[in-house]
Amino acid sequence: MKKNGVVILSLFDGIGMAHQALKEEKVPINKYYSSEVDKNAIKVSNSNHEQVNLGNVMDLKFQNNEIYVKNELVEKQEIDLLIGGSPCFIAGTKILTNIGYKNIEEVKIGDMVLSHTGKWRKVLNIGGKEFAPTRKITSYGCIGIETTDEHPFYVRKLTRKWNSEIKKATWNFSKPNWIEAKELVRNDYCSMVKTCDLNIENGFNEMFWYMIGRYTGDGWYRQYKRKHCKNSFNYQFIICCGFKEFEELKEHFDNFGYNYNFSKERTCYKFRICSQPLVNFVKEIGVKAHNKRVHPLLFQDKVENKKAFLNGYFDSDGYFDNKTNIQKATSTSYELILGIQKLIIDVYERPVCLTYSEREPKCIIEGRFVNKKPAYSIAFKEKRLQDKAFFENIFAWIPVKSNNVTNERKTVYNLEVDIDNSYTANNIVVHNCTNLSFAGKQAGLKTKCNQDILTLEDYLSFKNNGFEFEGQSFLFWEYIRILKELKPKYFFLENVVMEEKWEKIFTENLGVEPIKVNSKLFTCQNRPRLYWTNIPYNIIKLSDLNLKFKSIKENSINKKYYYSDKAIQWLVNHSYRKYEKTGKIKKLKIYNDEDIINAITASHCKKYSGQRFFAILDNGIDNSIQRNKIQEIFEECSKSNNFTKLEILTDWKKILYEGYSYRYITPEECELAQGLPKNYTSMISDTARYKAIGNGFTVDVIAWFLKFLKDNKI
Repeated sequence: MKKNGVVILSLFDGIGMAHQALKEEKVPINKYYSSEVDKNAIKVSNSNHEQVNLGNVMDLKFQNNEIYVKNELVEKQEIDLLIGGSPCFIAGTKILTNIGYKNIEEVKIGDMVLSHTGKWRKVLNIGGKEFAPTRKITSYGCIGIETTDEHPFYVRKLTRKWNSEIKKATWNFSKPNWIEAKELVRNDYCSMVKTCDLNIENGFNEMFWYMIGRYTGDGWYRQYKRKHCKNSFNYQFIICCGFKEFEELKEHFDNFGYNYNFSKERTCYKFRICSQPLVNFVKEIGVKAHNKRVHPLLFQDKVENKKAFLNGYFDSDGYFDNKTNIQKATSTSYELILGIQKLIIDVYERPVCLTYSEREPKCIIEGRFVNKKPAYSIAFKEKRLQDKAFFENIFAWIPVKSNNVTNERKTVYNLEVDIDNSYTANNIVVHNCTNLSFAGKQAGLKTKCNQDILTLEDYLSFKNNGFEFEGQSFLFWEYIRILKELKPKYFFLENVVMEEKWEKIFTENLGVEPIKVNSKLFTCQNRPRLYWTNIPYNIIKLSDLNLKFKSIKENSINKKYYYSDKAIQWLVNHSYRKYEKTGKIKKLKIYNDEDIINAITASHCKKYSGQRFFAILDNGIDNSIQRNKIQEIFEECSKSNNFTKLEILTDWKKILYEGYSYRYITPEECELAQGLPKNYTSMISDTARYKAIGNGFTVDVIAWFLKFLKDNKI
């Protein structure tokens, strides 16, 4: 061992789990270099360790023990140990489907999306590319859409041409064409499309949708248990209005067809309707201002009902400027404003300006501190054309304002759509990306053109000739490139268990056979991984600690980690839809104290996802919310005499009768399952914690390998 300690370079370093492993094994560290781009991961690493972050691995070069970043010499230093793992990132954009907006990463094969013809088309395939350079485009009706250089937009170009007849230059628009994002310039015109495929009959009339519009702007609902009444609930649909609007709104309630009551409050009137079906309907809209959205049924409804909804919404939460003839509205919900923008295009055939504004996080209203969120605003002219944009045929044409490289690398997604090969992203019409191949899981080491990369020479040749690479597997070749440039005494690489073909490629290039180690030997987590290293280790010393979930289980859990009634309903609906197609039930997995849990992954951040289709049974808090939801599902099943939905909720009787509750695994438990100290990642959000922990090594496994460094002189 060097007297002053070892010098480390950790590629795709994440949250510094290799650094933590070295500390736990008391391996002396002279200097620790890392290569990482994720801001949250860097924040965690810097909070726990001293290190030098060199940035993006693609910018690194090494020659004669000299470290170069973007071809600039940073330092001269001999590296003793090169470490590498597998990085992950996320991305998201709002896609309009026939059941409302979805983040692009949540769109599924078979979903129906709106194409550039104004028709609903089926998603045939889904693809993505990680670690991709992006650019951000803004326009008259779009506050920003991040995309790759090659993604095509449906565009008309504005050109100036001399007209000899009138003897002056005139502005002319080209015919629509698909143009790559990198080619867009200021005053090119992107497009938004009117929905032409309106074939749904939902049974609701214009008065109903007008009132739903009022609710969306100024309403909320309440659902609570009646006192002293077993299994009985009160459902309230509530809309408020100012004193001057009372008579007008009362007249609408008279025509709504529901029994109602109202009360005069200090600052407004409140109208209430007690109706479970009505409350269940508006649950799809939301209850708080920042998470509301347009009801999904409306996107396929007829124009008259859309107009009625808009009238209701603008009557409750809009503003009309008589001087400029501009109708305006503001919301803290981006998804709601996108939906309103889309409905205006469908109804009035007008382009709609959309803007974003930051606000002071707190303000004082009537002596109270109130939290304020960023605001999204729309504006349009109903009776005459816009000044900067126009509508023609079925398209709103809107000018591009800016098109800038972000200097960031992110995961990007793309869809393959039936027939029209197009869809809308943040309401902007875009095409299937022609350079993207839709590979399945473990696509291997391939270019975007589906050409295998079998050697470092192949990779460098493809890279130098401008080829793009599928997924993030190509980063293995960056590791190999740096390994050959550095020639360190020791190296260490971790990766997932893979197909034999690709495992052989890894082995041939690294020159050592891998060892397969499951993290369950060290923790309570089932996480098999392959490890390649030339650190001399003794396999005989690898033993099973036989740890179970109880070894990391936390007590006194914050109530935010317990399933909400919405989460339970999502699990039931999600699994039941699949059951109807396949006949097989996917039940909620319950982890008990004596269990070994599934691998901690980055997907644990997604609260409603298959990756979190498991729970822990706990009796640490009042379980009335979960108990009431399961009672509601029980009663629904009893009426139909079909208890399939209830069977999805494993051990539901313990919640209904024994006081238990479902909860998620906490970030602290994830840390312990990965061998990290408790609260190692506490300086970032819970969502970021789950991702960062899931993306990393299991510290105890890495520490087992690295302890052999102390027995070998470097």
